[in-house]
Amino acid sequence: MRSGLIIAIFLLIIALFLPQIASTSWGKPLFVKILEAKSRSKIEIGSLHLSWRGPQQFQQLTWTQRNASGAIEELDIRAPLWSFSGPFHLKNGSISIQGIGLILETLSLQGDILKKPFREHAITLRDPLIAPFRLTNIEAHHPLTLQIEPAGFSLPLPYAAEKLEVGRATLNLDKIRCKKGKSVTALFALLKATRLSKDNQMNVWCTPLSFHIHKGIVETERMDALLADSIHICTWGHIDLIKDQIDMVLGLPADTLQQFFGIKHLPKNYVLQIAIRGSIQEPEIVKGPALAKIAALIAAGQLSKKGLLGNLAKPLFSLPEEKEAPPPQHPFPWEN
Repeated sequence: MRSGLIIAIFLLIIALFLPQIASTSWGKPLFVKILEAKSRSKIEIGSLHLSWRGPQQFQQLTWTQRNASGAIEELDIRAPLWSFSGPFHLKNGSISIQGIGLILETLSLQGDILKKPFREHAITLRDPLIAPFRLTNIEAHHPLTLQIEPAGFSLPLPYAAEKLEVGRATLNLDKIRCKKGKSVTALFALLKATRLSKDNQMNVWCTPLSFHIHKGIVETERMDALLADSIHICTWGHIDLIKDQIDMVLGLPADTLQQFFGIKHLPKNYVLQIAIRGSIQEPEIVKGPALAKIAALIAAGQLSKKGLLGNLAKPLFSLPEEKEAPPPQHPFPWEN
């Protein structure tokens, strides 16, 4: 009887001081193992301070899971130990998403961890997230930023691309310098811009890129860009993060068609649309239909100069109908 009481008192003391025990150097590994099992990720923690009623405090926390990893200098979760539901405050963190070459760094945000059906959890935002970021293999002339609106945002825990929801986000690239990929080289060949094909790197001016994500599909709005300080293009479409597939449109606006092919008298907002297919890392331009469209435009332009005969033959060489292109975002940064 007495031994049972002693054991009960001992277990009660252990329970009362469990957070303090887990916060010690020899209790931390066990706590980390529990976190790893629940989050299905590899976790390292420099130091931590836990309490039953909160807050829960972590310093120098890193995690790795599937194709994503991150690091946090300080994390405060203002919730009881049994809940971990937030609100939370994160200071100086970074997230790296492999496959799309995106690295967010120096994050500072507040939000909640919401419980979803079937014991799933997700991070939401209370305020807009504005974070500097960098893209691998790209040199930036100005700080790059990502802004994510809180409405519709949900980051699943553990992370799964098919469950990530982003209601609206905007990438601000401004002016960058990057290497020419296969798709850019193919575009230069299509435009017969041999002079621009010699350099391995190029300057790129970009308008802000707005997008949203639903069930692993990124839908991007129109982004205009100036390649190599001379080629105006635009792009929009879909990216499937799950299947690693791109279904995008590369647009050649009227000013580019006039500059490289001498095609005049096009509507100001006309855009010749070229399909981009392939993986995220290696997108490819579908050149065959693009060449046919350009040839039709050139032919139609030449016939318009040949009087009555040209007018009779012109319908035979008219450009196939295009879907209406999204409107451009003026002013373009290179216009300033």
